[in-house]
Amino acid sequence: FEQKFSLESLRKSCEAEDERLELLCQWKSGKAYRYISVTAHRNHRTDECGHIILAFQDMDERIRRELFHSQRDMQMAAILKSRYSKMNTVHLDSGQCELFCLHDENELANPLIGDYDYYMHQALYNHIYPDDVIKYSNALSLEHLRKKAAETESCSEEICQYRMKGEPVHWIEQHIIYNRRDDKVSVNILGQDITAKKQQEEAQLQALQDRSYIIGSLSSLFFSTYYIDLANDTFRAVSQLGKVEDVLGSAVNCTTALRVYAENFVHPDDRAEYFEVMNIANWRRSLRWWNPYVAVTYRKLSDDPQDDGRSGRWIRATAVLAQAGEDDIPKTVVYVAQDVTESREKQM
Repeated sequence: FEQKFSLESLRKSCEAEDERLELLCQWKSGKAYRYISVTAHRNHRTDECGHIILAFQDMDERIRRELFHSQRDMQMAAILKSRYSKMNTVHLDSGQCELFCLHDENELANPLIGDYDYYMHQALYNHIYPDDVIKYSNALSLEHLRKKAAETESCSEEICQYRMKGEPVHWIEQHIIYNRRDDKVSVNILGQDITAKKQQEEAQLQALQDRSYIIGSLSSLFFSTYYIDLANDTFRAVSQLGKVEDVLGSAVNCTTALRVYAENFVHPDDRAEYFEVMNIANWRRSLRWWNPYVAVTYRKLSDDPQDDGRSGRWIRATAVLAQAGEDDIPKTVVYVAQDVTESREKQM
């Protein structure tokens, strides 16, 4: 400030016929600083440079607002670059577009500008997987963008996922973001490659299908299968007999369900042994990776009240460790029941 507005500097400026001198500086006001604009104007009323007019303008609010927006723009740019690789800004009135590569500083400064319809149709015919052409066109055609923009009151977003031609298949996800400001709507299309995400989803889906096939295959071996959460003492039926389902009803508490099941289906002479093995505390105590299951064989309670148990069916119930915590304490258990009457008779 002193260098620019000293008396000597002002005289030199006047002799050089400079029209004005400007400086934006921070002016101390109490304990805080405010942004002040200082301007030195020549006095044109006389031919001689005998007078200089100094003008001071408080610019604090405006400068801080601009700094805030600049900082916010930088933050948004960082977020966009971390998530997306391409951005296409579409001007709905002219049909022109500006295509940016967010990871290329040169392209950010010099975007590819052209006719949006032309680029979209080139993509449709040359790059988009045939089965995804209609989906791509419906979401990204200029006609649809204009229609959606007219319907947008404040802001809205649409997402389009599609495959590219070629092998291996690549998946692209486009986020079409509409933002209204007064009577104009800006449209920005942000794209990213989601091939890895899709491959992970396919692997998870395949794992679920495989699990379903395994469970379906086991149903021929085990007539009842339950998935039990030991921490919450709850269970979920994977497969079970209709009669058992009628007795258990909507119960989800495992301890209660074991008691109700035993009272209705386990022979009285075998219940003590059944309860000794089939309970939450025993599973927590006994099941480990080196001892992955516990089992008990019992006689099924006959529907005939006169039956002494000799003519009944023999059932083997097994609790298998499914998941353990870091301390090897069981977290989840799979409970299965199998009719072993025939194999038991052969052994006898």
